Amino acid sequence: MKSSLAKEAAAGAVLLAILAGIAWFATRPPEPVQEPDLDCKDLVEIQNSEVGTAVFCAAAVEQMEGVLPTVGLVECQESVKSQLHGSFPLFLEFTSDCTLVLRQEGRITGETLVMLGRPIDLNSASQEDLTAIPGLGPKTAKAIVAERGQNGPFCPYSTLQTRVRGIGPKKASEFERYLESGNCGN
Repeated sequence: MKSSLAKEAAAGAVLLAILAGIAWFATRPPEPVQEPDLDCKDLVEIQNSEVGTAVFCAAAVEQMEGVLPTVGLVECQESVKSQLHGSFPLFLEFTSDCTLVLRQEGRITGETLVMLGRPIDLNSASQEDLTAIPGLGPKTAKAIVAERGQNGPFCPYSTLQTRVRGIGPKKASEFERYLESGNCGN
């Protein structure tokens, strides 16, 4: 009988230790999250079509070492480093065996830019990029791209509301936080 009580007491002690560990884990302060460098002008988006996409600042190569595992490209560090030249932003697509499939300067998706809080260039964005902007649907995006193709860039930004049907002052104001009017020669 004593051994039965001893076993129950030991099991109770183990259970208390487990519960104490769970309570500590649940109440500990969260690990600090490293915020992306939103002032970085040299953004690089890396994609592995089999796994996913990651973005880092080319000026801080140590960030690259942290993002490559998230897209299954741990072994590709040297291949990626060798591509970090030219203009930015930069889009790189690799296969899992570190083969570069696509290198495109100035091309990070609108969805990624919106997610990072970065503006999309109104004068070079695709229809798909523009639809990443909240409240801007495919019909309006198509109208913007068509108008830009026929009559040139939107310089200054305010010409967007006079040139594209359906975009008045209110919509133009809503979209302005997501767009910039690049390629205007200024």
